[in-house]
Amino acid sequence: MSNGAEFYFTEDRVETRGMDVRLLRRLLSYLSPHRGLLAAALGALVLGTACQLAGPYIIKLVIDRNITPRVLDGLAGRVALFLAALAGGMGFLYLQMFAVSIIGQRSSSRSAPRCSAGSSASRSPSSTAPPRAG
Repeated sequence: MSNGAEFYFTEDRVETRGMDVRLLRRLLSYLSPHRGLLAAALGALVLGTACQLAGPYIIKLVIDRNITPRVLDGLAGRVALFLAALAGGMGFLYLQMFAVSIIGQRSSSRSAPRCSAGSSASRSPSSTAPPRAG
């Protein structure tokens, strides 16, 4: 008699065949008209990461140079630098997400099939219905 445990612990493995170079070239061809926005998104990623990594280092400086020796000289500048790094990190993250969303919208609108104004797919159902007798 089975307790049913073998049904819960089965593994679903997906077999991968590696990277499809033709598919990657096709996907990159959709991005080629947006090289400027893509460069802006990558730049924002690098600068946002730098700002996020600067925060803990600035806190380390505040602890080592101001809090531990009980010296208040320069504390306000380091706190302002920390707040600037925090705001910069958020700003660059916003810029990155905005650029990527614009790239996605533009590339998907270019690849989507378009309907002409006179085709039957663009007419509303009410315009093709026969008039009511009344």
